[in-house]
Amino acid sequence: MEQQLQNEDVSHLKILKICHYVMGGLALLGLLAVIGHYLAMNAILNNPELMASEEMSTELTGLPENFIPAMGAIYLVGALFALIPAILNFMTASALGKRKSKGLIYTTSALNCLNIPIGTVLGVFTFIVLSRDSVKALFNQSKIN
Repeated sequence: MEQQLQNEDVSHLKILKICHYVMGGLALLGLLAVIGHYLAMNAILNNPELMASEEMSTELTGLPENFIPAMGAIYLVGALFALIPAILNFMTASALGKRKSKGLIYTTSALNCLNIPIGTVLGVFTFIVLSRDSVKALFNQSKIN
């Protein structure tokens, strides 16, 4: 019975590991979206032919000088908001596989809970699995080995 419970816990940890890798991949897709949007906006605003057209020049003449650098800063913050969760989820998936760094796993799971609905589900299930005594024993066992 105890062996079956341990096998089930190992299986749940593997599933959580895969799910954290998927969550990290989704965050990287968000990063690609931010980069793509920045490149599109930059191409539009820096296109002299487009700016020479009568329709666009009247609409965009009111842009301040520092508009493009300010937008670049906003895109940089957006990219960080996508990159940091990706890195954390990849590190957490690795930690789950090695059964180490419970603090990292808890922190990433708490941050994932802010990403409604997928991250919330992943974070809650990670908390549930890691709160089991048998899983705590598996993590303690990896410290000894």
